[in-house]
Amino acid sequence: MEFSQLIRISQVENVNFFLSDTQNMFYGAIVISPHYFFVTDHSRQVDSPWIQTRLIDSVSVKSVTSENVVEIKLKNFVKCEISLDSFDKATLIAVSLDNLSKVTDIQHQLALAKKLSVIDDGWNLYGAESDLYDAINTGLWRISYVNADYTLCDTYSQQCAVPSTISDETLRIGADCRQGNRFPILVMLYGVNPICKAGPFSNNRSKQENMLLDAIASSSPQGGYIVDVSPTNNNNPQIRQWKILRKPLDDVRLKTPGDISWLDMVRECLKYACLVSQCVSREQSAVLVQGETSRVAVVVSLASILLIPVCRNYVGFQSLICREWCHAGHSFQSIEGRLMFTLFLDCVWQLLQQFPSAFEFSEDLLHLILTNSCASSYGTFLCNSELERAQAGLQLHSSSIWTYLSKEDVKAAYKNPLYRRRDTFNICSVAPQSIKVWRSLYYQSHNESYQKELSKAAEVADENIMLINEIERLEAAFKSVIMENGDKT
Repeated sequence: MEFSQLIRISQVENVNFFLSDTQNMFYGAIVISPHYFFVTDHSRQVDSPWIQTRLIDSVSVKSVTSENVVEIKLKNFVKCEISLDSFDKATLIAVSLDNLSKVTDIQHQLALAKKLSVIDDGWNLYGAESDLYDAINTGLWRISYVNADYTLCDTYSQQCAVPSTISDETLRIGADCRQGNRFPILVMLYGVNPICKAGPFSNNRSKQENMLLDAIASSSPQGGYIVDVSPTNNNNPQIRQWKILRKPLDDVRLKTPGDISWLDMVRECLKYACLVSQCVSREQSAVLVQGETSRVAVVVSLASILLIPVCRNYVGFQSLICREWCHAGHSFQSIEGRLMFTLFLDCVWQLLQQFPSAFEFSEDLLHLILTNSCASSYGTFLCNSELERAQAGLQLHSSSIWTYLSKEDVKAAYKNPLYRRRDTFNICSVAPQSIKVWRSLYYQSHNESYQKELSKAAEVADENIMLINEIERLEAAFKSVIMENGDKT
């Protein structure tokens, strides 16, 4: 690849550079390299933040009075403006950045990869066997390595949790009934009631598919529900022990993040997650969520967060993303895949607003994960499946972002000061007035006022802890007095 053909101009003096997220202005020379662009501010002897060219979503040029402005929209919703006198140079800057933003070669992306030398290797921190230990320990579920070489399903992980009564041969034959051979596998267990996921039906069901569905439904007292989130009607057949609920999710590419139609889709995702949660917790039923990969990932991930407290802590949330997104064949590199992951993080942010003390992490972690899913020096979100990452040798040439996030000082930076562990809340509000615009993301108002509010909240939380401790001390003293008086009488 000849970058000299892509970069029409590599440096331009006397430009103003504005970043929406920090509200900072820089004046100096813009420098464009194959991987980054930034502005060197000569007067302050400081550089602007270095921005990866892969993070660029769109570039345009407009003339405003005597200035020419290059407008850059980044995939994490930050906006940049480069203003200068020359229209020709502004055009060359725009063309150069646009060319570089379209480079998808994996070797080009790996040139920025970090290789951290630490004890905890983030690539191996999370997996089905460790994450689903409690389910496997019941004896009703097992880890299958039927997909160990990725030949059965190239978008599934090597480890798949399935009913212990179902053989690998049954899985191989039954998988043909599903699009992409995405046969039903376990996501999580709530009591004895499983949440499973699968691709939509593609062919007539086989005896082996029926055996797998029977085994899943039989694990719960009340049979099961199939929640189909495909945007089109797949003419699902009637299945013994299963009730079928059609809950289609629209095409996210038709939505603009932050607008009314986007908020409607956020609301729909939360509503379906609540439905799944209610089915397993109140109806005592198994649930199988089926449909396209990303739609299923949104619903089962949100249901897991509602039901399982571990998924709301710092490590458990990362494990959930790793298992249900990175290992599940989510297409981070496509426009739809990027928007669906943003939609999921938006839904998590909504839950953070409704239950501010239920999450161990702050919304800053959501911002960090979103940005790194768009462009990163870590290999976690590169490629579109576990198979593709293995073929690209990412574990050898890069580190996982989970390695970075496992550092103690990093954990402290993303801690939610309001966090108090709570058990299942099963359901959240999906009333229209409860769904808010994530302004700190879409409108970049994540500024000093937010930090001040967070500091005030932390102070209130600390005061509450002191009050609780004082109440407990007084209660203990009161009980002691009662006991002493009782002994005397």
